[in-house]
Amino acid sequence: MVEQTAREKNQNLSGATNMLVKQTLDVGRKKIGQIKDTGTKDLNQRQNWDILQEWSSQSPHRHGYTDDKYPGKGLDHNYCRNPAEKYSETWCYTTDPNKRWDWCVVPDCDDELKFDSATQKSIGWGGAADRAIDGNTNGLYSNGNSCTHSADHEVNWWNGKLSKRSAVSRVLVHNRIDCCSNRIDSAQVYVDDTLCGAISYEVGKVVYEVDCGGAVGNNIIVRQNGEYLTLCEVQAIGVSSPGQ
Repeated sequence: MVEQTAREKNQNLSGATNMLVKQTLDVGRKKIGQIKDTGTKDLNQRQNWDILQEWSSQSPHRHGYTDDKYPGKGLDHNYCRNPAEKYSETWCYTTDPNKRWDWCVVPDCDDELKFDSATQKSIGWGGAADRAIDGNTNGLYSNGNSCTHSADHEVNWWNGKLSKRSAVSRVLVHNRIDCCSNRIDSAQVYVDDTLCGAISYEVGKVVYEVDCGGAVGNNIIVRQNGEYLTLCEVQAIGVSSPGQ
């Protein structure tokens, strides 16, 4: 098993003339500074998923932290973890060949992510795309002016653009309740090109939760083939990447 050595820790701190020691972490009897770049580009890797190596990968850094060796430790994707429970905070390997690993700070809980805008393939009966991100979950199409509506029942899609690139844990889809609720059946939910899952219609169910497993992207997309697409609200839950 490849472990983080004192030499590696010292190398991570070398040459940091423009770095600021932001937080001190108590690791046993030693104090290791958590550093943050103070320039215009944030090099703090604590929540920039694009530069964190996936646990299943052995490139660019080989390591012994695997699911087989550490079962139940959540070694999925490139999430920050503390599999051996040796340290007081979580960490992850990086995709930088010159920087083996870095500390992380994991938020206490997910938040509802903000949308900047929304578009869709077509508009029917006044059901504009931005109705699905207006904060109104009213499922009565005729009363609430809250739901989207496509112009036809061919291949349909709705795209909500997130304010920031984010790791999406789940998406909530609020369905129409006054008519045609079954049209939502088999609608697929994506984060960018990553398929989270498909909705399975249930009589009387209003809100459908689709697990996205922390998929990272800029857009929430709902696709429906061979049926009208009506969304009364779409909510994305997860963690935004700072500075993006």
